[in-house]
Amino acid sequence: MKPRVELMDAIPLQKGYLFMLEHIHEETQLLDDLCNLCKSPLSDDEKKDMRDGKGYFKKREILKCLTSKGETACREFLEKCKCYPNLYSQFQTAVQSVTNAGS
Repeated sequence: MKPRVELMDAIPLQKGYLFMLEHIHEETQLLDDLCNLCKSPLSDDEKKDMRDGKGYFKKREILKCLTSKGETACREFLEKCKCYPNLYSQFQTAVQSVTNAGS
């Protein structure tokens, strides 16, 4: 049986998760895409909170849902992220800094 996440893979994964937790609200459509992917719609109040940079626990819940769906769902989400070059570039930089530090 293959381990779910190798220890060396866990650190960049954690860094990516934390980056998205801090920044996902900056792209409203991407947040909607994530909610659709996780089948977790947001109420209007939750959307407003997210746009205002609040809703930490709901963002955490949705991101945990994504990671629990596995590699295919995560790859699909990352493909959607590429439509937002500024956010995606920042995401890559955050994850890459951890990867490079471990090399």
